[in-house]
Amino acid sequence: MTPTLTPLAEMAKAQPALKLLLDTAAFMRDEAVLAENDLSTADADAIGGALLEQEMAVEMSAKGFDRVMAQIAGLDQADQRAALAAKAAGQGLSEILGLPAPVRDAALNALEHSGWKFGGRGLKRLALAEPTADGVHVELLRIVPGSGSPRHDHEGDEVTLVLCGAYHDGHRRYGAGDIAVAHKGFVHQPIAEPGQVCFALAVNVGDLRFSGAVGLVQRALRLH
Repeated sequence: MTPTLTPLAEMAKAQPALKLLLDTAAFMRDEAVLAENDLSTADADAIGGALLEQEMAVEMSAKGFDRVMAQIAGLDQADQRAALAAKAAGQGLSEILGLPAPVRDAALNALEHSGWKFGGRGLKRLALAEPTADGVHVELLRIVPGSGSPRHDHEGDEVTLVLCGAYHDGHRRYGAGDIAVAHKGFVHQPIAEPGQVCFALAVNVGDLRFSGAVGLVQRALRLH
């Protein structure tokens, strides 16, 4: 279930992590609209060509061609860096490139500087940015079907966008494009459903508070 995005949009004006989440959600909605209307690549190209024909021609500057070729070369180099980053992280390139564009670009950039971290059985976490001064974390989650996060509460708000696959947190099911919002005091345990590997983009204020044995270990570590 996706809540109204108006409060989130207001918060995102001052929070880059939430802006990334909402930009990704908007991208996914646009892709879904294209799919529902069965707009093929050929159709999209035809529409784009028709729009270009209506534009007024302008004279190209003397160095315009060189600038365009330089930009193309830069894109080629970026693609090579992205491929190397994904392979170096031990993660299939096709999986990363299959993510929605905004979070895909952020993930590839993060993989150039760090890698996936163990988050539990069948769960990997990739930090897309350093935590902010006020404790905001933004992570890409990769959850194998049947696995997920240990049962936990939250120190602050948690906003999660499902990118592909689906999970059930013990309260309700969230599929691709759904946004889950959890507040302090809300205890849940997201587990990926059978089938496709679940990818999700999570923004947390503060740390998670785990229950059971994991929680005991977490609290013990904080005392040292």
